[in-house]
Amino acid sequence: MGTQGLPKGPNWTARTLYPPILPIIATRDPVEHAQRRRPWNRGFSTAALKEYQPIIAKRVAQLVESLASEQGVVNLVERISFFTYDFMGDMAFGGGTEMLKEGDKDGLWGLIHKGLDSCIIYDHLPWLPHFVKLLPGGAGDIRKMRGTFLKRTASRFNAGSKTKDLFYYLSNEDGGDAQSPSPALVISDGALAVVAGSDTTASVLSNIFWCLLSHPEVYKRLQQEVDQYYPQQEDALDTTHHTKMFYLEAVINEALRLYPAVPSGSQRAPIPGEGDKVIGP
Repeated sequence: MGTQGLPKGPNWTARTLYPPILPIIATRDPVEHAQRRRPWNRGFSTAALKEYQPIIAKRVAQLVESLASEQGVVNLVERISFFTYDFMGDMAFGGGTEMLKEGDKDGLWGLIHKGLDSCIIYDHLPWLPHFVKLLPGGAGDIRKMRGTFLKRTASRFNAGSKTKDLFYYLSNEDGGDAQSPSPALVISDGALAVVAGSDTTASVLSNIFWCLLSHPEVYKRLQQEVDQYYPQQEDALDTTHHTKMFYLEAVINEALRLYPAVPSGSQRAPIPGEGDKVIGP
């Protein structure tokens, strides 16, 4: 899985239903992938992440206020999901949703889950989409999910950026590349930005909280570390002390080990047309 290893297998191409323009996550040619990766690298550079920091601070405060106002049983997984979707919209598209305030009134979160449930089938049977696409209404959930998010991406692309969001870099509005990519190429990554920025993060955060609530001794030890670096008068959203919080890092890593963000794995295969590979000669 390293830089000299095998590129991705056909599973990602299958779960996107073999579109005319592949999203970057399904691109198997290492040279093309490296070219398309450049604006993503700029979009997640240290400087870019600092630009996103006030955005996530605002959304975290909104999540905390939302939970604090509740009484009785709260669906924490649902609330975390709305939080990650709202932040993804801010970070990737410069805004657009208020699920924490309004709930899933447009059915977007439900649409993601229906689409991803269908994707898993094609993930393991990469030959199947070729036939399903020929059926009336075939792969309807995936088509609807991708269509909705590609439409949103096209709207953001045509409107241009109001802030330095992710698509500010993907569409080369920062001037980082000598030549800007085609609109179709940028828009093809729209669904990827939505799912990668919301569903995976929501899953990881939900699993972390479930593990903490299931292991009070771990919860207590983590609370002690948080209180050490962020006592009452400290800004809990300031990232200054994060590199010193080794137990917090361990908790996150252990939750990721037990419950991976993408449970379908990371299929690998030789580059098409370049012959086979011998594993462990």
